[in-house]
Amino acid sequence: MTRLEVNVLTGEQVEIELAPAEVAAAEAAHLAWEQRPNQYRQLRAAAYPPIGDQLDAIWKGGAAEAAMLEAVLAVKAKYPKP
Repeated sequence: MTRLEVNVLTGEQVEIELAPAEVAAAEAAHLAWEQRPNQYRQLRAAAYPPIGDQLDAIWKGGAAEAAMLEAVLAVKAKYPKP
């Protein structure tokens, strides 16, 4: 794997060969970076009440809707966006 370095003043481009340890570190950092923003989505999806129960609470309205809103907001507070 190579890394491309560009001199911003001259536009000269130089390819640098990476050592295996540098490649492994770069791949691990890239994977962690990709998973970071989506992790809260997976945690929230597992913690939310079932969609059928949510729709039922909206249909019933009143106290049922307020209780469902409270449950959903508690999940959002427990797993905030990054």
